[in-house]
Amino acid sequence: MFEKKLVAQFKVDQREFSLKLYQYEFTLELKQVFKRSTQQPQRNAWLAFADEPTYEDVSENINAFAVMQQTREHLVNYIQRQQSRYFYFHASTARKARIYPRFARQLIQHLPKYRYCQDGQSFYFYALD
Repeated sequence: MFEKKLVAQFKVDQREFSLKLYQYEFTLELKQVFKRSTQQPQRNAWLAFADEPTYEDVSENINAFAVMQQTREHLVNYIQRQQSRYFYFHASTARKARIYPRFARQLIQHLPKYRYCQDGQSFYFYALD
């Protein structure tokens, strides 16, 4: 059975990120911040909570370029150390899908023995023989 492997943890703009690998897929996770309320809950307070968690980070005010740079550095170090033959990642939102092609091009510049192809919001990397 496979488990997510923690590749790296880092901070940008006082927010914590985790780069993880599950089989061949890399994921970047933003640690959720929960603010404790000092107010007393009112009746039917449970209605204020969403049924499904949301992971959209549009309103987080985080420097995306700093996140991309640190993620790229950790990815390059890990891939060179492990000699991975294949890996991929997916853009989880349309907003991220617009910047991931740039990220992929920059990543490939640091991994000259690799090539990649894009299929929609997915980016597949493979080592050349």
